Amino acid sequence: MTFNNASYLSVKRRAILSTSSFGWTAMNHLLEKNRELLLEMLEKAQQRLDTLKETVKTANDGMAGSDIRMGIGDVITPLKIAFEVAEPI
Repeated sequence: MTFNNASYLSVKRRAILSTSSFGWTAMNHLLEKNRELLLEMLEKAQQRLDTLKETVKTANDGMAGSDIRMGIGDVITPLKIAFEVAEPI
């Protein structure tokens, strides 16, 4: 069996195109996963922020400052993760 140069190039082009379209599909899938994770992290941050608001409202003893600082740390953690997830998007 012999191949001429034109048919070889045609096969090679199709292989490159199918690989690059797979690359785009994979990239879109990763971006979609990143968006989902970002939304999840932002939702967690909002829940923790709501908890922090309640903590601040009810704070009235000597340990209130410590509780508030811990609450702020709890809110910041998912926001930091969300920021890292958002960078490639």
